[in-house]
Parts: sequence; structure tokens; C-alpha cells
Amino acid sequence: PVLGDVTCPKLNLSDGDYAELSARMDVVIHGAASTNLFARPSTIDPVNFNGTAHMIEFAAVHRGPEPVVADEDGLT
Repeated sequence: PVLGDVTCPKLNLSDGDYAELSARMDVVIHGAASTNLFARPSTIDPVNFNGTAHMIEFAAVHRGPEPVVADEDGLT
């Protein structure tokens, strides 16, 4: 398991661990999200907005496959 934090730059991993992990990845699936419809943006933005941005940055480090986006209807 990888103990990282999507709300933090570089997933709160050391530079070495971040580089090693990103070099070994074929596919990145990001499913972390706050689904509380009544939460304030300040509560959900760290995961839903920043977390998504951090995972896109992670996936782009070694320019792997293009991102695949999933929503409630499935993969697009």
C-alpha cells in the first residue's frame, strides 16, 4: 500500500518516493472525493478540487496514458 494524501502536493510523499511510484505506474485511478452535498466548499475543495489536481499532476509526471474520466454514468 501507498500511504499518501491527495490533498497535499506530491501526495505528501518524499521526492524520491513520488518519483519512484510515478515511474512504476501504468494506470492511475482516482476515486477520492467528498460526496456530502451539504458540505461547504472549504470542506470539500481540498479533496475534490485540489486532490484531483494533484492526481492529474502525478499521472502527468511520466506522461503515461491519457486520463480517463469517470462519472456517475461510467467511464468516458
